Amino acid sequence: MSQSHAPHPYQNVLAIIQSSGTGKSRTVHEVAARFFSIPVNLRFRKLGGESSSTLCSQRNQAYCGPTEHAFPHPDDQIREYMTSQKPEQAVKHFCILLKAIFDAVCEGVKEFMAPNGVPFAEAWRDHLGQAGTGSVRNQLYDDAVNNARGFKVIVVTCND
Repeated sequence: MSQSHAPHPYQNVLAIIQSSGTGKSRTVHEVAARFFSIPVNLRFRKLGGESSSTLCSQRNQAYCGPTEHAFPHPDDQIREYMTSQKPEQAVKHFCILLKAIFDAVCEGVKEFMAPNGVPFAEAWRDHLGQAGTGSVRNQLYDDAVNNARGFKVIVVTCND
């Protein structure tokens, strides 16, 4: 995770692939204390043995797993926005959602002040908090999803 400013559009991206319960989300949480991050957790919520998502219940339950004690809680609004789109429109809506998230984060960063002596990335991570009702992170993603739903998509075709 280099901090260089080379002109490569895919730098500073890390895929973390491992079995359930091995600390992937915890690792991302800890890395976010050193590198400014916009964390999104797309896992399905599963409470008391019952899945809150039809998609989760239609799949092998191993995909969903018992998440009532998982860290961090899922960002349901992001996952639900993306899974409610028609498959052929998913990429377009993903780009719209990313723009809305970046806009919301930009506004949030403008208003945010890190406490003295605390690195900005760590303070931002702590400010966002975990996903869940009442958290800054939850409100940020609610706002982003609402803004994404309000975007008008214009399709332009070019004839040679």
